[in-house]
Amino acid sequence: MRWLLILITFTLSMHCRASVKLDGFMNLGIHTTDSKFAGLRTQVSQDHATFEGDIDLRQLSSFGLQAEWQFSNEIQFVSQLLLKDTANNSILDKVKMAFLRYTPAPEYMLSVGRMSLDLYMMTDYRDIGFAYVPTNLPVEFYGIIPHESLDGIEFTYKKNSDRGLLSVKGFYGQSDSPVVSDDNFIWDVKLRNMAGLTLSWEANDWLIRAHHSITKAKDGYPGQNELVTALRLIPVSVWPSIEAVRESLLFENAKLTYTTIGTRFDNGEYILRSELSWVDSKSILLNDLLTGYASIGKRFADHALMLTYSHIEADAPNIAPPLISTPELNFLYAAVKQATDFYRLRQDTYSLSWRYDMSDSWALKAQYNYTSIQYQPSGLYLHDFGNNSDDAFSSISLSSHWIFDL
Repeated sequence: MRWLLILITFTLSMHCRASVKLDGFMNLGIHTTDSKFAGLRTQVSQDHATFEGDIDLRQLSSFGLQAEWQFSNEIQFVSQLLLKDTANNSILDKVKMAFLRYTPAPEYMLSVGRMSLDLYMMTDYRDIGFAYVPTNLPVEFYGIIPHESLDGIEFTYKKNSDRGLLSVKGFYGQSDSPVVSDDNFIWDVKLRNMAGLTLSWEANDWLIRAHHSITKAKDGYPGQNELVTALRLIPVSVWPSIEAVRESLLFENAKLTYTTIGTRFDNGEYILRSELSWVDSKSILLNDLLTGYASIGKRFADHALMLTYSHIEADAPNIAPPLISTPELNFLYAAVKQATDFYRLRQDTYSLSWRYDMSDSWALKAQYNYTSIQYQPSGLYLHDFGNNSDDAFSSISLSSHWIFDL
C-alpha cells in the first residue's frame, strides 16, 4: 500500500503541470427476493445479504469518480475512487485504479500501478451500470471471484488493419480481496505472482476475446493450520476418509489458473454477449469451477430488453464422517465440511432485463431473476439456517444510473 500512497502523492504534487479531466458515475438500486434460506448478494466480498421481506439499498448502489492527469502526449495518470458495498472499508481499498500510463506510440501502452484486473470482457466498465442493459451483471460469472484490481504492471499492443483491431495485453502483479462466508467468516485472499495474457479481435460489430492467467495464494484461510494439525492427530481407524484429503485442505501457496473466452455482437439494434470461464487449483477447496452466461437483447428507440441465462457448477469431495461420534470429532467434521463445501456450486439463473434511456447520461432499469439451485448452502450466498433450503427463488431489482463530467 505504501507505493500506492507515494504514486498518488507524487501525481497530486505535479497537478500544476498537467491538464486534468474529471468524470464519474452513480448507481442507485433496490432489490428484493422471496428466498428464505439463501441470502442474495452480488459478490462474495459482500458481508450482508438480502432475504425474503428485505428491501436492500446497498448491493446495487455505488459511486465512482475518475480523474485523468495528462502530463504530455505520452504520459498520463489515471485514478478512480469507487464506493460500493464490500467488506473492505479502508480508503485505500476504495481506490480501484491509480496508475501511470506511458504511450510511446499509438500501438504500445505500458501501465504501472493499480489497474482493473483484466479477467473479463467487461472488466473496464463492470461497475458503470449505465454501460449495459441489466441492473447487475450475472452473479454466477462476475460475483464468484472477488478480485477486481491488480497492483503491478501491464503492457498492451494494438494493431489495426483491414481485418479488424487485434489487441494483446499482458500483466503481472498481485491482488487482494476478501471472501465472506457465514458466521462472519472473512478470508482476505491474497494472490501473488499473478500473470495473465489476453488476446482480443474486434471487427465490424463483433468482439472475440480469450484470456488465461495463473497465480498463487499467499496465505490459507483463517484456521487452516490449526484444522489440519488437529486432523493429523486422529487415528486412521477412527476416521479413514480424512487421510486422503487432509493435506490438500491447506490452501497456502496453492496454484490457481483462470481461463475464459467471450464474444460480443452489437450492431446498435441487436446485442449478443456470452462468456465462459474455467478455474482450477491444486487444492480440493477449489476444483474445476465452471461458469458462464449468454445474453440476447434488442433496442427499441430509447428502450432495450435483454434475456440472460447464467450457470455455475463446481463439485466438492464427499468426505465421510468419523466412524465414532464425539463433540470434538463432530466439530472437526463440521469445519471440514464448511471448508470444502464453499465452492460446491450448481445453479442456473434466467433473467429478463428492461432499460429506458431518459437522456444521454441517465438510464432507468428493471430486472426479474429466477434461480434454480441444486447445492445448499452455497458460497454465493449468506444463509439463514433457521429456515429450510430453497430449491428455487426469484428476485426483482429496480435501478437508476448516471454518468457525468465535472
